[in-house]
Amino acid sequence: DAVRRRITLAIVGVSALILVVLGIPLALAVHRSILDSEVVELQAAATRSLTEIQVPLDPEQLAAVADESDRPPPFSVYGADGTRLAGDGPAQADAAVLRALAGDPASSIGDEIVVATPIFDDTDERVVGALRLTESLDGANHRSWIAWAELLATGLVALAIGGLIA
Repeated sequence: DAVRRRITLAIVGVSALILVVLGIPLALAVHRSILDSEVVELQAAATRSLTEIQVPLDPEQLAAVADESDRPPPFSVYGADGTRLAGDGPAQADAAVLRALAGDPASSIGDEIVVATPIFDDTDERVVGALRLTESLDGANHRSWIAWAELLATGLVALAIGGLIA
């Protein structure tokens, strides 16, 4: 009976080790995937928001967009010189906005999710500004915690089944 107990402990121990070794990278990949999906959703919101912004950029018109009921997530608009024209983002362009002002959409994840999109003048296709949208990490972190709890519960069930079978 002591031998059986040692074998069971060895099987459950090795199974637990395998679950940890495979589970940690899986949990990190799940979190990264959730963050990526949040960035894509914010990029889609930026694209929809661009239809509301008129060129030439007018601070009064931008303030009206901010007051609409279907307004985008927290946003700021920057002129071609990198100065904030509307919104509550940094007073001067950050790295994502500078990249957008160079003509390339950009995103970053730090204390929050940031997406910046260039605003083009349709008549001559030059960049006249940038739209910067932000979103808190709280939603993505919450989704990650739920996914991690599900992974942990599944792992514990697998260990329990392994212990019962052994």
